[in-house]
Amino acid sequence: MNDFDRHHTHAWLILVTVSLSAMSVLSHSIGMISLLLPRMMSEFAIDVQSAQWVLTSFMLTMVVIMPAVGWIGDVFGQRNLYLGSLLLFTGCTFACTLAWNYPSLIFLRVIQGIAAGCFFPLTTPFIFDSFPEGRRGFVLGASNLTLITGSTLGSLIASTLADSFGWRWGFYYTLVLCTSALTIGYVLLRDPPRSPVGRFDFLGAVTLGTAIVSAVLLVTQQNVPLGLNTRTLTLVTLCTVSAVTFIFVELRSKSPLVDLGIYRHTTFAAGSFLGFIVPATTTAVTLLLPIFLQRLLGYSILQSAILRVPSGITTAVIGPLTGWLSDRVDPRILIGTGVIGFACMLYALSSLSMQSSGPSIAGLLVLMGIVSMCIWSPLSNTMFSALPPASVRLGAGLHALMRQLGRSVGGALVAVMFSQRLSARVARLIGGVSASSAVFSYHLDRLSTRMLSYPHPDPESLAIDFIQQTLWQEATVAAFSDCYRITAVIFLITIIPVYFLRRTAPSCAQSQAA
Repeated sequence: MNDFDRHHTHAWLILVTVSLSAMSVLSHSIGMISLLLPRMMSEFAIDVQSAQWVLTSFMLTMVVIMPAVGWIGDVFGQRNLYLGSLLLFTGCTFACTLAWNYPSLIFLRVIQGIAAGCFFPLTTPFIFDSFPEGRRGFVLGASNLTLITGSTLGSLIASTLADSFGWRWGFYYTLVLCTSALTIGYVLLRDPPRSPVGRFDFLGAVTLGTAIVSAVLLVTQQNVPLGLNTRTLTLVTLCTVSAVTFIFVELRSKSPLVDLGIYRHTTFAAGSFLGFIVPATTTAVTLLLPIFLQRLLGYSILQSAILRVPSGITTAVIGPLTGWLSDRVDPRILIGTGVIGFACMLYALSSLSMQSSGPSIAGLLVLMGIVSMCIWSPLSNTMFSALPPASVRLGAGLHALMRQLGRSVGGALVAVMFSQRLSARVARLIGGVSASSAVFSYHLDRLSTRMLSYPHPDPESLAIDFIQQTLWQEATVAAFSDCYRITAVIFLITIIPVYFLRRTAPSCAQSQAA
């Protein structure tokens, strides 16, 4: 047995371990939670803009903590950090099932996010430490297969429990994932060589966190008219000053929180931009579609999850294939095809209506899953292959940060966009209805006459309620369509950085400098 075989004896078990933990994070950031949101909205009596904070609070906290993972890993060790934070995440997952109101759930989600932000960025470094360069594209594709298959089956289990016993039971299946990852990880994972521990960049951490949080708060303001006001001006100033200060501090610091020099690698910089925009725009699907299915079409949580199954199976098959191809063909071909295809699928979702069938929606999700796999596996392989080995952990942390930041900002923007489009659509429809209108009176009388067959003391008020319900449904469907059209157009800008995703290998000088 050669050195490589001895070093990678348990490589595939390590892949399973980190995939299980990553699966639990993805479930809590986009997959499972998005299915449970409509039930949470009903129980806590909150709207879409408030409900998105169940997602955003988790993802935003992850984003804030992720840049410090490299330093924390050097202090405590990559293995200890992974296992300790995963243990905290497991405890918080159970605590979420005991949340007694909306604020308590948000608080627990914040703690969850802190824990997830510590171990989630470490999944790629563990994979890169376990597999040689020539196999990483295929392994990343296999990792996506594990994530997709597990998430699909897990969503079905969680949905069945949630439909039968309430949304809180949807959290329980991730406890199994976390416990399994903890057990296997404790036995198999080991620390890579540590870098010397430098001084923690406290000022950089504070300014970065302030800039990110103020930016998200800025885009999630509710009931704030256009134009400057005290709150808006304060947040804009705080975000701008913090961002500029962060860049200034990081460029001058000997031990920066984020080594901005990594963005000298053009391939990595272009991939980071894609890593932000793609999750930001796909949030329109993960956040809005379950609400559309459950609150308009009357689907149960399980029925909503079942619609995802064909997509999960298809992407599980396509993932390893696109990963394998990314080792052999120009990644720009795969990623460019994925970007254009995904934009087309987003636009196709704008045609959904109250008459849309389950198979047609499932078919769109299948096509969306195929083209998304043309993006992610080739993107990760191309980005990290362009970095010196010593910079892979930093690059993985920053890439995970950008993806989570994209989901946070995207979720906030989509919720605001939907609320504004819904208000505009309702105003437009109501503006065409006047109680003094002869046409309205005629149809109200006819509808009231039909309502006489119902056991209701006031058929006219019942008819008015029916009209209001119909107008709300039409306005809501139109608002969903508006959001998907706008998102599809925005998504097309990601075709620009695809040109810069050339497959390059780090030079010796770059490797030594890193």
